[in-house]
Amino acid sequence: MDVALLVPASRVAEIPAMPGTVVLPYGAALDLIVSLRAITNPAVIWSDGVEDDAIDAVAAAVRDHEAACIEVRAERWDGASFSSLSAACRGVISGFGMGGLPPAARLLRGP
Repeated sequence: MDVALLVPASRVAEIPAMPGTVVLPYGAALDLIVSLRAITNPAVIWSDGVEDDAIDAVAAAVRDHEAACIEVRAERWDGASFSSLSAACRGVISGFGMGGLPPAARLLRGP
């Protein structure tokens, strides 16, 4: 099963081709939530495009999602500041920009 890469629509053109993945762009948090509810694939969520006031709703969709999710943050994160989205995900990769997407996809795709 392909890993879903949920990325901000404004960044789709920058995403390198990665075998075993499908890119699902989102414009607003609601798009992200709808995508998570519509798929059963493991998912990588590039969270830089999620509005702060929607983080809890996205986190709830991640908790309801039947497959594992990994959050990718372009900026560095201290790992201690609370984020409901980070807490809902199986893991967080931060500080590598879009470079965090391929390792997250590989982790979810498995051997």
